[in-house]
Amino acid sequence: DDKVGNTTSARTTTTTTMSFHCLQEKPVFTLDNLREELSTLTEQQKREATRDLFGFEWSDPIEETPEFISQKIDSLIEKLDEAEEKEAFELASFTNPDYVLSQSFLIMFLRAERYDTSKAAKRIVKYWDRKVQLFGTEVSFRRLELNDLKLEDLPAILLGGVRELPDDDLAGRPIIVSYRRFWDNRPTHMESNVRLLWFVVHDAIEQESTQKNGIVWMLKNDMPMGTVSLIPVDQVLDVRDALPVRCAGIHMFLPNRWVQYMFEHMLFYADTEIRARTRQYIGTNVEEHFEELAKFGIVREMLPLSLVEIQNLTIWNGLRLC
Repeated sequence: DDKVGNTTSARTTTTTTMSFHCLQEKPVFTLDNLREELSTLTEQQKREATRDLFGFEWSDPIEETPEFISQKIDSLIEKLDEAEEKEAFELASFTNPDYVLSQSFLIMFLRAERYDTSKAAKRIVKYWDRKVQLFGTEVSFRRLELNDLKLEDLPAILLGGVRELPDDDLAGRPIIVSYRRFWDNRPTHMESNVRLLWFVVHDAIEQESTQKNGIVWMLKNDMPMGTVSLIPVDQVLDVRDALPVRCAGIHMFLPNRWVQYMFEHMLFYADTEIRARTRQYIGTNVEEHFEELAKFGIVREMLPLSLVEIQNLTIWNGLRLC
């Protein structure tokens, strides 16, 4: 597999409201930088990014025969044995091996990485580190239930800043939408939304097709000019790196230059693989946005992009376990 490089140093978190002058001092990855980087991708990287964004079928689908899966599971276990700094994984596998080392659990990570066992092992180690950080050791080593969320998460749940849309895109992939107006600046509320994101994604990956084809993300940020707060980039990207699912595409709605600058800040902390799968929609011309989204298999009827429509969505819609 082609290696996809990272262009970032250590990630940081900023959740306070700040002036535009202060925001200008933050590192950014401009749209010009993005265009330049995309021009340097290999042909294989370009094909894979295009396939994910448009929902095309793989030209080299993997045949999951019992023999193939068994071989890859054995290889994955070997890679996990060789991994370092895996305390959370070791504790999880000791506490509940029937769950943690089950084929149905491990295969999600293999599918997320197209059966690259080295990458899957790294993702599993990150998964358990992040799950313990978010939920603690008392409940992490089993499938979570809604009552495992914390009392302080209730406002985030009721606001619904992170939700799965009722309809998949035309390629059959779930669409998860984050409406930034429903996130406030309190660190506890930010972490609550990350835990909520964890639940929503796990609900989506109950479907085998999602494990194979990934998830589409939509982010709408229309915070008022002059009072923009930065999304906790490190937390969101850490969860993205840990969860057993591929990010097939990210569609970001940026109503003005103020929010576009924040988007450029977020791009700085992402990696090439994510940046190649990200599309931005600048301004408030909704009709133009709809036309562009339709090219990626996301049609108007799927999209509750207004404040009222988001609020009217059923939050859980039969949310299961994770």
